[in-house]
Amino acid sequence: MKIIHSSFAEAVASIQDGASIMVGGFGLVGIPENLIVALSKTCVKDLTVISNNCGVDDWGLGLLLRNKQIKKDRRFLCRRKQGIRTSGAVRRD
Repeated sequence: MKIIHSSFAEAVASIQDGASIMVGGFGLVGIPENLIVALSKTCVKDLTVISNNCGVDDWGLGLLLRNKQIKKDRRFLCRRKQGIRTSGAVRRD
């Protein structure tokens, strides 16, 4: 059965604390930006994020990092970000 949500907020409403989410895209190209923004406006925390990278400081998954909603990230492309320091805030395995 296909579920169609009427808003991005409704689409992320079932994501709970401690959930693992996989996010597509490369850098900021092809990311589900509206879903990430909607998730950043929730109180969900302790997320494990599987992605190519963690966005930039003020967009993409960087919004969730800034809000301290990500507990662990599994990324394939690691590079240093300006502004956000992830050491100590996010566990990388």
